[in-house]
Amino acid sequence: MSVEYIASIWDDNAKAWDPEKCPLVVKGHRIPMYLWSKIYKNNRHAISGSTNVWQAAKQNWLNCSYLAKEYLCMGEDNFWGKWSDSELTPDGERIKSCSTTILRGLLKERKVLNASLVREAKNDLDFMQSAIYVKNNVECQVSCPEALARRYKNSRP
Repeated sequence: MSVEYIASIWDDNAKAWDPEKCPLVVKGHRIPMYLWSKIYKNNRHAISGSTNVWQAAKQNWLNCSYLAKEYLCMGEDNFWGKWSDSELTPDGERIKSCSTTILRGLLKERKVLNASLVREAKNDLDFMQSAIYVKNNVECQVSCPEALARRYKNSRP
């Protein structure tokens, strides 16, 4: 799937939305891709019978979410300005990076941002005291860097 296609089916509130391209239709309504996780998780038995379709599709959906959010947030020109090679084709066009290369770049960016958020979180004693979860009736400190970064980011206004 191209990044443009993913963006066109991701969010029905986005300028890029094209309902005719959206493949998931429920009772005559085109469902934007960002809602697919809810549809599949809440209706897994009705949709898939004995297998869990969402488990098989989840990673692909997550990758699509990263691409769509970046594309829709930046806009087409800025997105391709960032994610294209500096080399030009014989026609003078910039060579667009493939989605795998873009996803790797986005992962690197998320890791850098998460590391920064984790450093901030660990210096915020009030936050660290609240960064707990309960497992088997025992309170545990959040230690996974991604989870800590996510919680810290969501705790800020």
